[in-house]
Amino acid sequence: MPTHKEISNLKSQISNWIFKLFLVFTVYFCFLSLIIYHLSPIFSISPLEQAQNDYSYQLTKLSDFHEKFITAKANYLSYQTAVSKNYAFLKTKDYFIQVYYVYSSYLFLIEEKTNVFDWSLSSFKKDDIHAQVEKETEYLNNNLKQAQTIQTLEEIQTRSMSLQEHIKTITLPIIAKTVLTSDIAQVEDSLGSFNLLSQKIDLYTKGKINESDQPLYQNWKSEVESIKYQLDIQIKDSKKLLGQNYIINNSDQNQSPTKIFIQNSQKILDRAKNILYEILNFI
Repeated sequence: MPTHKEISNLKSQISNWIFKLFLVFTVYFCFLSLIIYHLSPIFSISPLEQAQNDYSYQLTKLSDFHEKFITAKANYLSYQTAVSKNYAFLKTKDYFIQVYYVYSSYLFLIEEKTNVFDWSLSSFKKDDIHAQVEKETEYLNNNLKQAQTIQTLEEIQTRSMSLQEHIKTITLPIIAKTVLTSDIAQVEDSLGSFNLLSQKIDLYTKGKINESDQPLYQNWKSEVESIKYQLDIQIKDSKKLLGQNYIINNSDQNQSPTKIFIQNSQKILDRAKNILYEILNFI
């Protein structure tokens, strides 16, 4: 007969894995919706939460600068004076420069998001992902320094067109690829843990199941294999997207490839949580 301690140990390992899943998907949806935690100063916050706070702050500033830019532009178009043009230049420059801060903080946010789990069971390397994000961040920071030296409204117009094209063709694809790669890596990590746990439980329960419960045991093993297969298909299909120029700015975010992948994977992993406990109850 299995000892109470042995079963408790296995259940404890399952609980740890479930907590890990909870962390993965909680972090994902917090990241996607950019939930900001208003914590008391007496509590420390994680690097990810700090990155979320900074991104939210930069977005707020961007909105403020945009309103001032709109007002200054309207005044200049109405009065066409040197004073109104200079004011329009100053507010346009503030707004233009803030765009760099927003995208730099967003890149830092997705980089921090990749630090919340262990990549050891993933087919990707975190350092490779970080290198790409950091290279783009360096590019934006270097261009920010150049933008701060702009002296005329006309120069801002020229540079803004160049920045817009760069963001569309370089920055956003890097962001999309990083987010999807990170999400695939998290699911790979969860699948790897599930494989290890299910194998350990299978070895432990083999020979301990009553004859009358053998059909249930075989169905349990079949369900475990089904979960592994379905998750593997999800991962393979999502990896194909990494080599494609799929739509980044999807007007319907509920249909984005990343969100669909996470939602489908979560449904499968929710089944996995229950199936790991199930067979232990029949020993």
